[in-house]
Amino acid sequence: MEYEWDEAKRLANLKKHRVDFYVAYGFDWNTASVGYSERQGEARWTATGYAGNPYILLVFTVRNHRIRVISIRRVKFEQQEENAGNQVE
Repeated sequence: MEYEWDEAKRLANLKKHRVDFYVAYGFDWNTASVGYSERQGEARWTATGYAGNPYILLVFTVRNHRIRVISIRRVKFEQQEENAGNQVE
């Protein structure tokens, strides 16, 4: 899978959430829960799942067949349990 992002946004995300966009390369799409939303007229997706050890929330859009990372952060334990109860089988 190919990823891209805005470098200034990556640095701001790293400062705010202490998670680098490069973590997306280790994201486990096979076990992720993916949802859709629209913001500012652009289709956006959210995915929660594991990227190695941390459980993360990945916000992204798709452009030119690439995943464009918008935000990435660790998910708190309570949010993990909530997400597990909302997964579609």
